[in-house]
Amino acid sequence: MLKATGIVRKVDELGRLVIPIELRRTMGINIKDDMEIYLDAENIILEKYEPACLFCGNTENLKPSGKRIVCTDCINRLVEE
Repeated sequence: MLKATGIVRKVDELGRLVIPIELRRTMGINIKDDMEIYLDAENIILEKYEPACLFCGNTENLKPSGKRIVCTDCINRLVEE
């Protein structure tokens, strides 16, 4: 369920929208953090990007593998096979 904040912002000439600092602090969004953008029917949803394992979705013990990210558990399973 969406929660109204009462905050309204205008989109600038370049299509940018400023997320107020109060919301960034509440959501743990820092300068230079990556954000994912989703569409849900008529809504645009912004979510702080958290990298996850390509195979299992785990967000801990991640290692880059080329352009992809894989957790150490999946790496170990692949090596065993």
